[in-house]
Parts: sequence; C-alpha cells; structure tokens
Amino acid sequence: MFEEVKERFEIEKESFKIDKEMFEAVKERFEIDKESFEIDREMFKEIKERFQIDKKNFEIDKEMFKEVKERFEIDKESFEIDKEMFEAVKERFEIDKESFEIDKEMFEEVKERFEIDK
Repeated sequence: MFEEVKERFEIEKESFKIDKEMFEAVKERFEIDKESFEIDREMFKEIKERFQIDKKNFEIDKEMFKEVKERFEIDKESFEIDKEMFEAVKERFEIDKESFEIDKEMFEEVKERFEIDK
C-alpha cells in the first residue's frame, strides 16, 4: 500500500509540475495579451482623438462649403445683373452712337447752309 501511495504521489507530483508549467505558460500569454491590450487601448484612444479632430474639420469644411456656395450664388446673381446692365448700356451706347451720327449729319447740313448763307 505504501508503494501504491508513493506511486500515486509521484504521478501527482509529475502532474503538478506539468500543471505548474502550463500555468506559467498561460501566465506568460496573459501578460503578453495584457500588454497587447494596453497597446490596442492606447491606439484606440489615438484613433478616437484623430476621429474627433477629423469630425471637427469635416464640420468646419462643411460650413465653409455652405458659405462658399452662398457666395457663389450671390456672385452668380450679381453676374446676371451685371450682364443685364452691360446689355442695357450697350443698347444705350448703340442708340447714342446712332444719335451722334444723326447729330453729326445735321451739324454738317447746318454748317453747309451756314456757309451758303454767309
């Protein structure tokens, strides 16, 4: 019986050594995983911060786009008004040019009559 207990003790002793080695291996992997988790957590924080910055920049860009679009619409309307005014001025110029030609011809006629009457 002593021999059987001794054998079981030796088997348990070996089993304990194996369990201890497995525990150490698991502990090492846990430490590695813990470090990896900490690295991942830090990276997540950095990514989150960059995302927040990108989100703010996107909002700023969005507002700037709205402002630029509004100014473009105003400039477009202003251009249309300027174009219409240019056309009106051009028409008046053509009328004034014709009127000037008529006035010039009348002046020449009056000048000729004046020369004749003189």
